[in-house]
Amino acid sequence: MTVIVDRPSTVVDTGPAGSTLEVVGIGKTYPRQVAGTKRSEDVPVLSPVDIVARPGEFVSIVGPSGCGKSTLFSIVAGLETPSEGSILIDGVDHTGETGLVGYMLQKDLLMPWRSVLANVVLGLEVRGVRRADAVAAARPLLREYGLGDYEDAKPGQLSGGMRQRAALLRTLLFNRQIMLLDEPFGALDAQTRLQMQMWLLEVQATFAKTIVFVTHDIDEAVFLSDRIYVMHGKPGEVVREIRVDLPRPRTLEATGSAAFGRYKDEVRSILMTPSGELT
Repeated sequence: MTVIVDRPSTVVDTGPAGSTLEVVGIGKTYPRQVAGTKRSEDVPVLSPVDIVARPGEFVSIVGPSGCGKSTLFSIVAGLETPSEGSILIDGVDHTGETGLVGYMLQKDLLMPWRSVLANVVLGLEVRGVRRADAVAAARPLLREYGLGDYEDAKPGQLSGGMRQRAALLRTLLFNRQIMLLDEPFGALDAQTRLQMQMWLLEVQATFAKTIVFVTHDIDEAVFLSDRIYVMHGKPGEVVREIRVDLPRPRTLEATGSAAFGRYKDEVRSILMTPSGELT
């Protein structure tokens, strides 16, 4: 989808054309002082991790707390430097570079003093798009995805689901072909979470971004994903890649299928073993 705004020379391209993300041998250690000494030691957080997300794919990463999922996202986003390995986007090494992916955390991080519209266009403004152009690009999306009547509201006036929807639109309008979503629905109640999952599937079908999604919820991972990477251990490592061969577009009926249950059981069995490996 390309939104052409008021100046002929200004086009805000929101897709569809996802990029390929390759996480190649990414490892991370942090220094820690040895108790009772002046000496420090390297503590590994991530073992070398390899992950691929292809154009337009929805890839989830699941694993227990502390296995390095958020650290991995920070490295992909260029906010942290890996101790080893590379981040490739469309085959080009972009390790340590920022601004190349859209990144959304569990907290919506909406600025309470700015309106919904002003929050949604923030990414475009940061990229140097003039405000009038950013607003012209954002308004159709706000209307399309149920926030058109709330563009002048402050975040404090919105429900949790609406705040997350605004934050996701801000990430989408940042106009990067890869979106990192770190447990974006983790704080929502079950009903709102399901609504947001359905909405995210609609957005994915429309814009075909490459989405990499961190979640602790096995049902959520199976329902949304084309492939799931299961991480385990400290330091964290990928112990299994699971291809989710369920038809798209996904519907709620899929969650009652025998295949859905088998995928859930497979992920759960890996996570429930001490080593993260099937016995």
